[in-house]
Parts: sequence; structure tokens; C-alpha cells
Amino acid sequence: MKKCSKKKLRFKRSALSGLRKFISAVALALVFLCLLGIPFKAVKGLNETFTREYIVRDGDTLWALAEDICPNGTRLPKVIYEIKKLNQMESSAIYAGQSLLLPIY
Repeated sequence: MKKCSKKKLRFKRSALSGLRKFISAVALALVFLCLLGIPFKAVKGLNETFTREYIVRDGDTLWALAEDICPNGTRLPKVIYEIKKLNQMESSAIYAGQSLLLPIY
């Protein structure tokens, strides 16, 4: 059986110790990154808007539609902005027969 000097054994132990520390640091970093990503996924779901389809009738205006669906305490311009954003509208003009997505509050 071959005998190793104390110096060689000490080197092997320190190399193993360094490797263990490195692996522990990488594992800790991965756990931290995973935990950091979870809140962002949860917040993304909160921003999701539920909608319903509405077919515009003669005489309807965007302002009147916003008043009908506006929850108490919400400003009408904010609701109109959201309707325009959902329907990718540049102006507030709507036409009879047009299909609109309206937010559900």
C-alpha cells in the first residue's frame, strides 16, 4: 500500500473543501434566482384584465359605455383609456356593429 505524505493529503482535503464551497455557492445562487423569479410571475398574473365582448349599437359612445361599466371610485378617463388600449384604438370614435372588448370590474 502506497503511503501519501501529509502535504499531499492536506492539498487533497483543501481542494475538496474548495470544491464543496464552490458547489454550495452555486446551489445557493440558483435557489436565490429561483425565489427572485417567483414574485415576478405572480405579479404578471395580477395585471391580467378580464374582458367581455360588446357589439356597438346606434347612438353608443365610448364615454357612455365607460359610464356603464365604471366601478365606483374609478375615473372615467381611466376606463376609456383601458377600453382604447384593449381594442388598440387611436381615437374615441366607435361605429354601430363594431365589436369591442370591455374590461370587467
